[in-house]
Amino acid sequence: MKKKYLIYLALFGIPNMLFPSPEETVNPNEIFVGDKVVYEITFRSPLPTTLSYPEGEIYNEASPDLPAYKILSAEKRNNSLQLTIRFYEPGDYTLPVTWEENGETIRVQRIIKVKSQLTGDEKDLEDIEPPISFSGSYLLRLIFFILLLLSICYLAYAFYLYRRKNRKIVNATWEEIPFLENRLAKLYLIEGMLRSETVQLKEFVYQISSYCKEEYSYRLSYNLLAFTDEEFLTYLYDRSSLTDQKLREIRSFFRESKYTDRNETLTGEEAKRLWIEWKEKLGL
Repeated sequence: MKKKYLIYLALFGIPNMLFPSPEETVNPNEIFVGDKVVYEITFRSPLPTTLSYPEGEIYNEASPDLPAYKILSAEKRNNSLQLTIRFYEPGDYTLPVTWEENGETIRVQRIIKVKSQLTGDEKDLEDIEPPISFSGSYLLRLIFFILLLLSICYLAYAFYLYRRKNRKIVNATWEEIPFLENRLAKLYLIEGMLRSETVQLKEFVYQISSYCKEEYSYRLSYNLLAFTDEEFLTYLYDRSSLTDQKLREIRSFFRESKYTDRNETLTGEEAKRLWIEWKEKLGL
């Protein structure tokens, strides 16, 4: 019995003590698409000189146009490597971190599970839940949109009263009352934002994409409002002169501006230049 124990110790115990496996940690534990993730691998000895790790944007073979994830930063310490990552697609990932040990290539084993916050029942990715409480910039934006909505309603009602006062009765039937089309209302909303001193980039891009769907639904006589951004751009690409390069630019711009934690603030002039540029790219 003692002999068997010594053999087992020689085969398994001593190699594990001489070459212990590195420790891998991932924070946070529950990860969703768009989250910033910190991965760290810690060795029992100094970092291997043959250590290899990914950098920049990493693509899947199934979708070469859009990155699966991006390495935001990499920091080496005495015996550890820390990677800051943002994932753009759900799935199970094993990072391509490798090193040489006794002439053999070793790679990390930790599987990172990335979940999607979408349930599959959404008609449009624009339908985000409102904040629990309104304060700070949310409160100012809420007040701004309420005032803008009241202004639009006032103008529409004033136009109705003007037509009613100046119309001529041809017969005993009521004439049809004109209404403000959704696409024009959204265009007026964008123009109202451009008159502001500052504009939130994420909210501005949401309004641009919403207006694009309204405008092309009208031009193509086809309801595109329930389409996701990806479905809308694919449909538009098949029926317009939109090039592959512009399609990639628009996809990347929508994704980076709408579905990440970027919350840039533009000046009124910057927003106007952005609006002119994207009107040209989208053929508006």
